[in-house]
Amino acid sequence: MKYEKYLLCEKITLDEVLFSREIRVEKEKALIDKFKLPLVVLTMNIVGPYKVFNLVEKTFQRGCDLIKDCCLDKNLSIINIEIVEKNTGFEAYFIIDCSPIILKKYLVKIEDTHSIGRLLDIDVIDENMNKISRAQIGKQNRKCILCDIDIYECRRLKKHSTEELLEKEIEIMLYFFNEEYCTKLSQLSLKALLYEVNTTPKPGLVDLNNNGSHKDMDIYLFQDSAISLFPYFKKFVALGIKNKEKQPDLFFQELRELGKVAEIEMLKTTNNINTHKGTLFIFSIVLCSLGWLYANEKQYSRQLLINTIKELCIDLVRDFENIEKKSEYTNGEKIYLDNKLLGIRGEALMGFSSVLDFSIKKFIFYLDATKSFNESGVKTLLELIIKIKDTTLIHRSSYETLLRIQEDVKKLIKEDNNIIESAFKLDKKFIDLNLSVGGCADLLALTYFIYFFEDSFDKNFEIINS
Repeated sequence: MKYEKYLLCEKITLDEVLFSREIRVEKEKALIDKFKLPLVVLTMNIVGPYKVFNLVEKTFQRGCDLIKDCCLDKNLSIINIEIVEKNTGFEAYFIIDCSPIILKKYLVKIEDTHSIGRLLDIDVIDENMNKISRAQIGKQNRKCILCDIDIYECRRLKKHSTEELLEKEIEIMLYFFNEEYCTKLSQLSLKALLYEVNTTPKPGLVDLNNNGSHKDMDIYLFQDSAISLFPYFKKFVALGIKNKEKQPDLFFQELRELGKVAEIEMLKTTNNINTHKGTLFIFSIVLCSLGWLYANEKQYSRQLLINTIKELCIDLVRDFENIEKKSEYTNGEKIYLDNKLLGIRGEALMGFSSVLDFSIKKFIFYLDATKSFNESGVKTLLELIIKIKDTTLIHRSSYETLLRIQEDVKKLIKEDNNIIESAFKLDKKFIDLNLSVGGCADLLALTYFIYFFEDSFDKNFEIINS
């Protein structure tokens, strides 16, 4: 079978299924007798002898969440919830204070409109133990997931094998969770970009206090730029998932082409002002890598992410091959020729270890100590200025100026207790000298993203429900 690897659970018999149904009816009667209110019973529509493998368990939990969300939206009181976990399939029992007909109308919408709704069997039973049918609320029978004809007619004709149906059910679940993962990571990416631009003060950079050394930018432009990239963040993750069968370096060029499309969209939004070019480069690589790891069911760790990024970006070094023969150079190429610094490409070739093995640790340390997200972000940015050979600063000044600035910031962190006040003074100095550390700002945004990612997901890439 195509998806056999997902079926890691006990195989059950028909007799076990039938006996389980008898027990379920008894439980339904007991709950209705106790509460004298309508009962909602959630089970899963999974064919065959495998009922509770991991994908099904996750989908069942989402089904429970959808019922709770519906009740919250319609201001319905859930009086009691009971979950029964057994090898014949999980069951959820909700006692809800509502007319059973109205309740059925609400819950049928989940079955009919949600992407996993076809796999959920949501029964509404009134106080007299009568199951409310779809016909009672003017709805037709559900359709087959393969041929879209009446489900009962399809079963009578035996049009599909158990294997065909199970494969389709697994595809539905995989698609749902892939989409959920891509969406969640794109949301965290946008959040990281917005947090970065709002961190204040950031020497020489756009923040809530001023526009730093950037006369053509302000905080609103950065926010617009970040929002324009939101759909592309999702596409970067999806690209990694789509190419799960390939080694990362084999689809890097495809990622770069998608990144170029995203850059064009960004520049349209900003009227050709480069707000997030470096950030876009970084996030495209990290998000694609996380998508690939997720699709291959790898257990997340920072080191594994570093290694994956390195493999994905292994050919980046070729960008500097034979550049001496070129007639015109980019700013990055000029700095490479003068100082042999690879800039942001070098960071990628090292797997962004400056974040994953350095700044994220610094940020968490400062956050634990100060309990202030903003102050921790400012201090982490200063740590990055010390550590990183920021080519944006070099382009605006010189390599010698970079080294001098790094020494100044090192003393500031070591000697000054009021780091925020000192950062404001440093900001004024940077503006007077027209200095900017845009590369460090990009890495601060990535630091925020990694923090949000690790806070929202467990180590197996499962979304943690709030």
